[in-house]
Amino acid sequence: MRPRPLTLALAVASIAASPLLAQTSAPSPATQVARALDAKVLKTHLEFLADDALEGRAPGTRGGKLAAKYIAAQFERLGLEPVGDSGTYFQRVPIIALTPEPTLAVQGASAAPLAWKKDFVMWSMRNDSLVNVRGDVVFAGYGIVAPEYGWNDYAGLDAKGKIVVVLVNDPGLQDSTIFRGKILTYYGRWTYKIEEAQRQGAAGLLMVQTTESAS
Repeated sequence: MRPRPLTLALAVASIAASPLLAQTSAPSPATQVARALDAKVLKTHLEFLADDALEGRAPGTRGGKLAAKYIAAQFERLGLEPVGDSGTYFQRVPIIALTPEPTLAVQGASAAPLAWKKDFVMWSMRNDSLVNVRGDVVFAGYGIVAPEYGWNDYAGLDAKGKIVVVLVNDPGLQDSTIFRGKILTYYGRWTYKIEEAQRQGAAGLLMVQTTESAS
């Protein structure tokens, strides 16, 4: 039997609409991620998360909780599978809070008393309630060992068991022709200086900063 004209028209319309329906279906996860990585989209996320309304996003604060909920909501929107606690996007992380009141004594002919928070800040990087460190003091420049720049502040220096004093930042701050000039490298960061002092066997590290060098 020949199909009726109306039936034929409906069939043709159905076939023609199939590609359109395929195009308007839910985008794939890869497409969603690609859209999420758009510069304008990232900018809007950062503007919200960096806004003063989130009050700095410190852990356990109202702003921190809002930031976490916002990020979780974006994960859910992207269709990411939650792998946190109890099938959520969140994980409980135990945090130890410390309120240190350290003392620092420097012995010598011209030694002057140093006031906590005014003249120095200090932490032990340990969870012990009391940590005592005592040792001779040695100065190690910027505390940097950078073979690619031909720089070694520890060359010929025995830092083992001693308190090492270093300057923050890196030599490029004062000489634009070395390192990367005023562009801070990883060698100028506190984390590197602590790691290098540990490799040198130091018992402790004191970093001297100025407004310029810490900027």
